Amino acid sequence: MIACSKAAFTLLEVMAAMAVMAAALAAALSLQSQAVGIASEARFTTTAALLAQKKMSEMEAMGQVNSDSGDFGEDFPGYRWTVTVADAAAGLPFEGSYHLKRVDLHVSWGDGTMGYDLRAYLFSAGKR
Repeated sequence: MIACSKAAFTLLEVMAAMAVMAAALAAALSLQSQAVGIASEARFTTTAALLAQKKMSEMEAMGQVNSDSGDFGEDFPGYRWTVTVADAAAGLPFEGSYHLKRVDLHVSWGDGTMGYDLRAYLFSAGKR
């Protein structure tokens, strides 16, 4: 008899190695997808916060704080804003408290599933 001393992989060993590689690849793709989602959310939050602060500053500088809505133009496509103004002085005991306004600014992107809210209390010098 002649002994065969060739080292080789059996079909079972190859299939086991392929299964381990497939599981590792699936885990890596899942982590990559999750990282892309987190990066997208972080980019939105950063951009929306800056846009909200910019819009709030524009309203304060103009001296007009009214409920309104709009977009941020071609520079920021898909980003929209909504401002809601309400009296914040209900029940406040000091003179001139009727000038205090609560301003809620909402910035959204795309289909509106992502949103950022900014609230400020502004003192308007206008009359009652």
